[in-house]
Amino acid sequence: MNALVLGLMAVSLAAGERPDFSGEWKIDPEASKTAPLPAPRTQTLTVVHRDPEMSVAQRTATGLPRDYKYKTDGAKTENLSPHGVKLESKAEWSGGQLIIRTGMSASGLAARMEERWSLSGDKKTLTVTRDGSIFVYRLRQ
Repeated sequence: MNALVLGLMAVSLAAGERPDFSGEWKIDPEASKTAPLPAPRTQTLTVVHRDPEMSVAQRTATGLPRDYKYKTDGAKTENLSPHGVKLESKAEWSGGQLIIRTGMSASGLAARMEERWSLSGDKKTLTVTRDGSIFVYRLRQ
């Protein structure tokens, strides 16, 4: 019985490590590292996260809306890029990080991308790493 209780506590603690990414986030271009291109000067993410569902609305200076929905339990989701390309994603937890793997193909070309989302201890900084770039966002208040 004690082993069962300890096991349930461990599962509960592991689930408690999953951050809630909800909020309106503004890019910090100075803290971001996106070489060889500079970080965008203006970009916001509006995230609504109710595990296992997460929606992300990204707005940039270009004005092209990017709205994505994910299932954080590993189920496949489909979205469209701003240019109409079908994207297939799988989002899964690895400890306190959310890993989103996305694949796309268009005109005979295929590409894959991986993002890792993490939240600072004070819940005021969202860091997204993507293909060697680091995007740092600050919570808007």
